[in-house]
Amino acid sequence: MLGRSFQRASPDQSGMGEGTLTPRERHVLKYLIEHYLETGRPVGSRILARICNLGLSPATIRNTVADLEAKGFVRSPHTSAGRVPTRKGYRYFLDQLLAPSPPQDRVVEQLWNDFERQTSPQRLLETACQLLARLTHLVGVATLPHAQHLTVDQLELIPLGEKRLLLLLITSDGEVISGVVSPRTPLSQREVARLGERLGRRLRGRPLAEIARLVRELEDGLHRLETLQFEEVVETALRKRTVVAGEINLFDFPEASHNPEQLRSLYRFLKDEELLDALLENLNPSRPSVFLGEELRSTLKACSVVAQTHPLGGMIGVVGPVRMDYARIVPLVETTTRLLHLALRERRSAP
Repeated sequence: MLGRSFQRASPDQSGMGEGTLTPRERHVLKYLIEHYLETGRPVGSRILARICNLGLSPATIRNTVADLEAKGFVRSPHTSAGRVPTRKGYRYFLDQLLAPSPPQDRVVEQLWNDFERQTSPQRLLETACQLLARLTHLVGVATLPHAQHLTVDQLELIPLGEKRLLLLLITSDGEVISGVVSPRTPLSQREVARLGERLGRRLRGRPLAEIARLVRELEDGLHRLETLQFEEVVETALRKRTVVAGEINLFDFPEASHNPEQLRSLYRFLKDEELLDALLENLNPSRPSVFLGEELRSTLKACSVVAQTHPLGGMIGVVGPVRMDYARIVPLVETTTRLLHLALRERRSAP
């Protein structure tokens, strides 16, 4: 298991870690982590006494923080008397204490307006990824399902002069795959139309991965396209489709930008199909999941992922430093995914 799914816990809800902390410890831990996420500086007892609103003295807070440290939820950096969260503390905060802040109405309206202008599922996903990157100042990442699972809904051949044809494949998820192919001999417009109709009838409903083989097996009367070019078009579509937006924001992550190896590891993660597939398998379809760096791989300790499955069968989310504004980002990913679902459903129901 890569990580635990995000869930908002009510104050009286039992769950992971419930009973290991007293109400006072939970309260102090919540404020300590929220302050650290905001400032990035170790949090001392005097600051906690001022912001916790418990009416406790710094000495009492200090004892509570010491108990949290003994239980492994916070630690003390060598250079400071203040405390910072550990991975265990972050996980408890995310699963038990996080209070999400829903995005403002204007943000929801902006997302929906941009989605309405898109004409294909892939463009919708690309737009969602770009908007997430812009709104969070993090890196947006999304995946489409492997094209091997797609089938052909429609095939068209459009003449581009005597020696070239535009091949259009419309897949079962609504994507349009295009490429230029050459007939073995010049074809008239009527011959092109007839060939397109016959290919369409033969290939409609067949898996995309089988098309090149089926074309090779067609009789000479149909097989009038350069098979190699046809295979290249299909091969392009069969590659795993990953959308990444806001990569420039990597250089704004203090945890990564000052560490070249960490930056390289993060960039490799964004291109790692196997890791993204493993991440997808561990996502909760009904709400975002948060994965801390150490739950992904040891080289990404300074980063975390907030992601959710989307209706096309892939994932969408953001990658950023562990010290990110989860209360704002988790609901933003959830809202984006919900709007994606509505936009796709609207397109499918359109005449």
